[in-house]
Amino acid sequence: MHESEQPSVGEPVEVIGSGAAIVQIAGKVRGRRARRLGDQLEDLAAAGVRRVVLDLRELSSIDSLGSISLERGVDAGLRMHLVVGPAFEADRCLNLRGLARRSVKVHSELEQALACVRQIVDSGFQLA
Repeated sequence: MHESEQPSVGEPVEVIGSGAAIVQIAGKVRGRRARRLGDQLEDLAAAGVRRVVLDLRELSSIDSLGSISLERGVDAGLRMHLVVGPAFEADRCLNLRGLARRSVKVHSELEQALACVRQIVDSGFQLA
């Protein structure tokens, strides 16, 4: 995916390498916004992105539809790295949909998630 191919609707996306992107999410993710996020994650996967850093540090709440949107991304083939703030209940959110066992890593710092993704991208490792 190239920067010019970013989805026109949804959360801000920044391409960080071949097959990798950052999606910044702030505020509440529920209802229609959650469905749009799921669509956006599926679109990223269809465009060739395989690893996504979801920056959730400014997220104030996420409902069950928001958790389903993350699951849709995983089902589409994305490996997700969630960057969460100290108040985020990552275990509850991830366990709700069984995401803790599926291609989702949780980080407390953006730099940590980016370093992890860049190391994989730079190694040339390709996912099927």
